[in-house]
Amino acid sequence: MPKDKAYNGEAAGVPTVIGEDAVLEGILRSTAPLHISGTFKGRIIAENEIVISASGRVEAKVKARRAVLAGHFAGDMVVLEEIEIAPTCRFLGTLIQKEPGLIVAKGGRFEGRSVFVDDLDKAMAEW
Repeated sequence: MPKDKAYNGEAAGVPTVIGEDAVLEGILRSTAPLHISGTFKGRIIAENEIVISASGRVEAKVKARRAVLAGHFAGDMVVLEEIEIAPTCRFLGTLIQKEPGLIVAKGGRFEGRSVFVDDLDKAMAEW
């Protein structure tokens, strides 16, 4: 580490990772890309991309810039850009977007509603 820069506990560009054996519950906020291979229940505010791997299980209200889902998701998700549902994914819930950006691969399961709103912050106000 350069001597002229103090370490502030942050690593720019380093993803936040929840490993396969991890089980977490609560509120998670991340400015870095978020990769979930374990289990999470609660609320997620991801200012960047969220990836739920094939082993990941998430039951939550989620806001993310972009989402790539290969595991199990149940809940409400607000996505600012696009969401990709891989062949191994099962999405159960409500997807809220301002503009269309849903991509479902053959074999991927989307069970729920896809809603378009003009004001994403207003849609999340009840959270």
